[in-house]
Amino acid sequence: MTEHRKKNIFSIVSLSLAASFVLSSCGGSTPAPATEAATTTTAAETTSASTTEAATSETTSAGTTTAADTNDPEPEMSLVGSPWPTSILSGNITVDLPDRNDDMYMYYNYDFLKENEGSNVTKVAAYSGDISNGVLGIMADETKTSDELEQLRLFFSQAADTETLAAQGNDEIIPYIEKIKAVSSIEEMNALLSAEDFPFSPFITAINYYAGKENGNLISLYPNFLFVDPVLIGGQYYENSNDPANSAMIRVLESQVILNTTADIPLIGIEAAELNDYMTSLLNFEIQYGQYAEYEARYGKLEYGAYAEELKKSVITPDELEKLCTSFPIKGILANQMKDSSDKYLVLSRKWLEVLNDLWTDENIEIIKLMAEMKVLNETRPYRDNSALNAVYESYGMPAADPMTFAYNACNSIDTFSHLIAKLYVTECIDPKANERITALTKELVDTYKKLINETKWIDENTKAGLVKKLDSLSLNILSPISGYYDYSSLKLVPASEGGTLFGNYLILKKYRAEQDLKLLKSSTPLQSTWYFARPTDINCFYDVLSNSINILPGYVTSFIYNDAMDEETLLGGIGVVVGHEISHGFDFSGSQFDGNGDPLPVYSENDMNNFLAKCSKIADYYSSFEVEPDISVNGQMVKVEATADLSGVQAVLAIAEERGNVDIDRLVDAMADIYSQVITKEALVAYTSDSHPLNHYRVNANLQMFDIIYKTFGITEDDGMYLAPEDRIVLWGNDAA
Repeated sequence: MTEHRKKNIFSIVSLSLAASFVLSSCGGSTPAPATEAATTTTAAETTSASTTEAATSETTSAGTTTAADTNDPEPEMSLVGSPWPTSILSGNITVDLPDRNDDMYMYYNYDFLKENEGSNVTKVAAYSGDISNGVLGIMADETKTSDELEQLRLFFSQAADTETLAAQGNDEIIPYIEKIKAVSSIEEMNALLSAEDFPFSPFITAINYYAGKENGNLISLYPNFLFVDPVLIGGQYYENSNDPANSAMIRVLESQVILNTTADIPLIGIEAAELNDYMTSLLNFEIQYGQYAEYEARYGKLEYGAYAEELKKSVITPDELEKLCTSFPIKGILANQMKDSSDKYLVLSRKWLEVLNDLWTDENIEIIKLMAEMKVLNETRPYRDNSALNAVYESYGMPAADPMTFAYNACNSIDTFSHLIAKLYVTECIDPKANERITALTKELVDTYKKLINETKWIDENTKAGLVKKLDSLSLNILSPISGYYDYSSLKLVPASEGGTLFGNYLILKKYRAEQDLKLLKSSTPLQSTWYFARPTDINCFYDVLSNSINILPGYVTSFIYNDAMDEETLLGGIGVVVGHEISHGFDFSGSQFDGNGDPLPVYSENDMNNFLAKCSKIADYYSSFEVEPDISVNGQMVKVEATADLSGVQAVLAIAEERGNVDIDRLVDAMADIYSQVITKEALVAYTSDSHPLNHYRVNANLQMFDIIYKTFGITEDDGMYLAPEDRIVLWGNDAA
């Protein structure tokens, strides 16, 4: 392979990891278990590699030579982007600190943007080491003891024992791969997937779910995809896979799978030169049924109420589920995964399951076998010897996972110990007043929204009452789910001295999690669903529509987000803006189709929803006027949902500041800009411009310029870059909302 080819693949992989930042950033959904299992290098490691590569360049991103070797003043470069420079793009900032009233995002983040040129980094993610360092410190502290902690230490020590892992090689996974290879018909494949001694589900993801008060706790079914996350992305890229943006994202995700699979080629039994062709065949097979998989943005294209109606139709009985699968062995798979005891199942956009059932034939047995092999290898990669994968990464100039990172990643999985890691971090590492202060702020935001809604003239009294009632019913899962973390107190792993291995203990943990899920399913407490299929250690906070809840994961609350010494302005402008954004999803186009109990009962009247959509269209049109680079504009329709939530969150925070009085608005705005501080490389830009969230500099500037308090505080005039004519400003809620 030529050096040129290596560099191209490195760029694709860097872009893939950059894309994972988009999907896991606050304001979105939680990263998924399929993604977490496949990743063996951390985002921080990738950033450092990207920085090194970028540092060798002698030109800026605009192609101008730097003046570092001369004594002349550095010339002003030609910046891309309007109405503000795309300052998150590495190197695309002014030579000197800009005027605050021209570009607040660049002004407050100038030092960060300059110091991190050439990187793909957010300041939020830069503090992600708080949780791993904190929990590693707890494990190293011999004075800390508990049955749960001892099990974590045992598993970690086995994962860190690279010598033993290397000696074991792939001996423990080979029997499972050979079982798949031995299959010669669909009948035999069905028997294998239903067998108790085959602990994998390569084609179905079955998770605990709360589907509103009417349906309660049940099991939700998703396809188990190889290339995309089934829960967060679903059919979003597959539905129109020929679309240039979707095709680019699929290519990025496919390249990551190819890279990780390279180390397992000997187990698959194919030639290295054949890998790309095999992956293309697998991708095409997955797209055939994956294009019908559910994703939330699909409902934004339909009439108001269609999302609620789809959910009503999607809750089915076990008998109805079995009738959908005349060929596919759904009953045996669910029994094998301990997911067969629910009296209801949720299958959104069920056509994906119908098409998978149609594809489940002897004619397709070879591609089905290959898909099963790939998914089992992908799932188990974090629990096997990774020396071959490290060699692959190093051959592309990428950092390999050191033993401690590999061991921590093995522990930090939803199937292993991510719940215990989160619980330890909350109880031992986070400042004790965090829950109290963040909860108080969240409740203040809720009260502020209630006041703004009651003052809003474009919604009628019935809609106001429904929105307020929904806010009154909001559940708060701050640093822990109200339905509880997984309980590891009765877990018994096998130590190495008794023949225990990392892989064997992973299978024990996987079964233990299934048992915990079964207990939670039978509980009368509404499940806080996302906490049980994504890691609570992830950097995320979000609104969940069916449990009508705000969820702030422990992984998000680093020392950057909260510490006891943090002043109220920093707290309000930082996590306050994020939580305010998330609360507003409860009464946006999708969220408002469900009431405070999570039942499918739309809250807005038809007229009020039309008024809301008219405001969203104004936001979309305004964002569409922004230019990221020459000939690349923002897709306002794509970002309007998140842009609307951004605007709502900023309005709520500024309303609190005015209500409190004596608030340092400059400090608050500084904190808001800080929470969105980010640098990305040009190669990573495609991932961010394909995301439903606006670019971070817009999330600051385009929202602040809408509010009178900003103009009054900073003296912004028509001559300033932050100025927007009064008739063009958009306010969603309260007396000022026209």
